[in-house]
Formats: sequence, C-alpha cells, structure tokens
Amino acid sequence: MHRGLRKWPAMKYGQRPTKSVRCKPPCTFLVPLTEAERKEHRNARIGVQKLRLIATRHEAARQYRDHLPEAFDYRNFERDAVCTANLADLLKAVDVLRNAVHDTLLVTANRATAAAQSVYGYIQVGSLTLERLKRRGNTRTSHAAAGRQAKAEMPSGETPAAASGIAPSAAPAPPVGTAPPEQA
Repeated sequence: MHRGLRKWPAMKYGQRPTKSVRCKPPCTFLVPLTEAERKEHRNARIGVQKLRLIATRHEAARQYRDHLPEAFDYRNFERDAVCTANLADLLKAVDVLRNAVHDTLLVTANRATAAAQSVYGYIQVGSLTLERLKRRGNTRTSHAAAGRQAKAEMPSGETPAAASGIAPSAAPAPPVGTAPPEQA
C-alpha cells in the first residue's frame, strides 16, 4: 500500500453508503465548486480542442522557455498543464469504468427483476393455497395424517387408485360438454 494512504472502509454486499460517497483519503487536487462557479467555468467550454491546445503550448513553452518573460509563472503553468492532462486521462478511465458498471447494473437488475417476478408468483400461489386450506379447516399435517390413516385402512397390496375404483390404464374423461372422439 502506498505510504500515507489508509485502507478504505469495506462495505458488505448489498450495503449502501449512508452518506454521499467521498474520495478517501481526501484528494487534495480536487476542487469543489458552487453551482455559480461551475456555470462560470463551463462557459469556458473545455473540450478536446482546448486540451490539445494546452498540451501543444506546454510543449512549446518547455522548448522555448527562454522566450518567456520573467514575470510568467512557468512552474504554475506546467503544474496546471500536467494536472489537466492527467485529469483528462482519469476522466476517460472513469467514464469507461462508469459505462462498465452501468452495463453490469443493467444485466444484474434485469436478472433480479425476473427473479423478483418469480418470487412474487410463488408467494402469490403459496398464499392462495394456504388461504384455501385455512377455509377448509385443513392443515398440511391433517392432510398427511388423513393420507396415513387411509393407507392403513387399505388391504395389503392394494394401491390408492385401485381402492378408489380407478383402473390404472384408464384414460382421463373428456371435459364436460364436449362430444366423444370419433373412432375411425
């Protein structure tokens, strides 16, 4: 670990930050702006062309330093030019990372949505079944007990289907109100 950097506090899976996410350790090179200051700086329209212009003029100032007047603060200009180039690269990397995180969010959110719909359906079916059982006054244990009692009352070797009079290979009856199938 780099000297002077503390380990960031770990968050558990699914835990959300309680406060706004801040850069830790504090990034002293970041400058917080008010809304009015941000609007003023945006009017400068810093884009790719201005970044190239800064880089080429920085290179020119480095090569022809002796042409600069004594009053010109070259060290400050160089620091700002290098910081600008580094921040532009950092911003590109953050954009790539942000897009990757957003894509991953889309995939996981869609999977979670499908699973949530399934969960809702299972819970809905389960609650309807439970309500029906409650209305009949039955519980799962009484159904199991009734099944064990019926099995105990059957003669040995007889199946529940045979005891009810249903032939093992009998086809299901056609729905009520339909004509029987024609035989060829």
